Amino acid sequence: MLRGQAASVTGANSGIGLATAIALGRAGAEVVVNHVVGREAADDAVRRIEGYGVRAVAHEADVSDEAQVLAMFARMIEEFGRIDILVANAGLQSDAAFTDMTVEQWHKVVDMNLAPHGIRVNAVAPGAIRTPINRDAWQTPEAERDLLTLIPYRRVGDPQDIADAVVVLASDLMDYVVGTTIYIDDGMTFFPGFAEGG
Repeated sequence: MLRGQAASVTGANSGIGLATAIALGRAGAEVVVNHVVGREAADDAVRRIEGYGVRAVAHEADVSDEAQVLAMFARMIEEFGRIDILVANAGLQSDAAFTDMTVEQWHKVVDMNLAPHGIRVNAVAPGAIRTPINRDAWQTPEAERDLLTLIPYRRVGDPQDIADAVVVLASDLMDYVVGTTIYIDDGMTFFPGFAEGG
């Protein structure tokens, strides 16, 4: 599906990023496995991706540092000769109210116009996914039971649920999809209890 494409996944040494990097490799893409910690996990991801007969490299870079990001892209060009797919997955969970965003910040995001250059930008909005970042929400039977009260489908998501969506979004199957957010949350955002407990 993605044979000959070159992809970079940030935060690809665990959770959603790891599953996404492996899924992209399985779909035929060459992959840069970005990490800022967890070199062994990143190297293991590279081995797993290479098992699909495609190339992969681990690259340490702090994505909050522009110079390190530029160096990562330079390496990607050096290794693969191109950049086709960028998955900006790395992040920290730090909840904030929408009202804290300034108008200038909002316009900076909205005014970025990439489509005329053939660049498609889409987002995936995960619901409750079993990752290290939210382990406290699902690790014990009690915590998982409480979490499931917010999920209509009554299942906590797996990183693979997100990875599969990213692969499809990156493929030509979604060539006409631009500026869209796909919610992968088992209907959580539509569930009344989410407003109080999510």
